[in-house]
Amino acid sequence: MSRPVGHYITYFQNFDYLKKWYCKKHNTKRPADGHINQILSAIKQGEQYFKAASQADEIVSPLLLYYGVLSYVRGIILALDANKTEEQLKPSHGIQPANWKDVFSEKSKMSILDLGIKAHGGTFKECVDTVVHQEMFKVQTLNVHGVGYLNRPLGNVKFANDESVITLGDLVARLSATCDDYALMEGHEAQWCWTTATLLNSGEVAMDSASAHIPPWYSSRANEINLKRNETEPRCLIKGRMEEVDFPKVLLESSHYNTATSKVVSNFPNGDKLSEFLKLYLGAYILGMLVRYFPSQWMKMQSPYKGDFAMPLVYALIGSIERDFPREVERTLGLRDVSDDL
Repeated sequence: MSRPVGHYITYFQNFDYLKKWYCKKHNTKRPADGHINQILSAIKQGEQYFKAASQADEIVSPLLLYYGVLSYVRGIILALDANKTEEQLKPSHGIQPANWKDVFSEKSKMSILDLGIKAHGGTFKECVDTVVHQEMFKVQTLNVHGVGYLNRPLGNVKFANDESVITLGDLVARLSATCDDYALMEGHEAQWCWTTATLLNSGEVAMDSASAHIPPWYSSRANEINLKRNETEPRCLIKGRMEEVDFPKVLLESSHYNTATSKVVSNFPNGDKLSEFLKLYLGAYILGMLVRYFPSQWMKMQSPYKGDFAMPLVYALIGSIERDFPREVERTLGLRDVSDDL
């Protein structure tokens, strides 16, 4: 049954429901009422920040959205980690800008898509350590000629510890709402392609690219995997067991209705497969801090200017954060099933 986004978040603003959920989640009978209130308050604050952002001018709305994302994330940590209290949460964001002054220097030839970030502990690291990094994806099954869903671990989030840099361009190239338009920009290679995933009777998964043009990153990955398996499959096909093969990440929201054809995206430069939850989180941070610390640059971007080719991507990202992040909150808490979006 279809449920509107935010449906389950309202449950977490009900003390009795939240307490019952928490007892079941952590197998306890007497959670501290104060802890339940801390979770409830963070989730409620996140919802109100999002509501305020929807009514605010675009000069400040990305900052309000980021504060909403941060409140939701803190609420998730408190809900999933029974040993954490509000007082014990890290006060720092856990993310910091990289190279922003270079991007905005007068002689710079860089664009907003080159704004980079690095992780350094704080709330982001707490989130990564608390949240299970996995996602569902759609497959077609041969035996019943239908579609189903598999839960897939996405691996460790190396970005949280490896000092690597992720740029705004890296994010929008791999988000469902923006990856198409990113690939259309001159000088930017597509980081996605269509594939159809099939669950074979052997228990293996076959991922077959349906794109007329298979991007180099996909064919290279397919060749690498097939060589390791001593297979002579075509460069459009990746096959194997989920626990043995490093399949590309599937964008669940891009799946065609009633089929298992979906978009897949390349790994990030450091090899990470980031969940939609984390990609939107990081995107919200970049835009929020841009508005907060470089307001003149952000206000300049509100009017047509030379080099503004990336702004449609930025607006699409803002819309995706506002629309999709509450859904990812519900999924991360285990409240929302894929059937809720059918």
